[in-house]
Amino acid sequence: MYSRCIVSAHIVLIETVNYTQNVENGTDVTIVCNMGVTLPAWTGPPDSMAYTMYNYTSFNPAIGTDKMNRLSWAANNRDLILYPITMDDAGTYQCQSNFQTWVINLTVRGMFRVCGV
Repeated sequence: MYSRCIVSAHIVLIETVNYTQNVENGTDVTIVCNMGVTLPAWTGPPDSMAYTMYNYTSFNPAIGTDKMNRLSWAANNRDLILYPITMDDAGTYQCQSNFQTWVINLTVRGMFRVCGV
């Protein structure tokens, strides 16, 4: 007798007013900052913690070793790459320069499994 299962991987939805992206668990997620600056200040979960400061390349050690090891700058030195995505990465991200703020809402949908005989 066989068991039928439906398995869904984590799915990520990144959205702003003009930006939506879906990706699967285990892939790199690029969080886009749609401003014409390099090295913006970034904040994000948990609790709008400061990840970077404006014009600095290093990440804030207060975000913790796990997140620091999963974050990097994209080649444009503006967007963030987060890998691999986890449920704890869900929340609001902001990139900021002196005069602009770009808000990104990141939703991570969890893995589920439905089985029947």
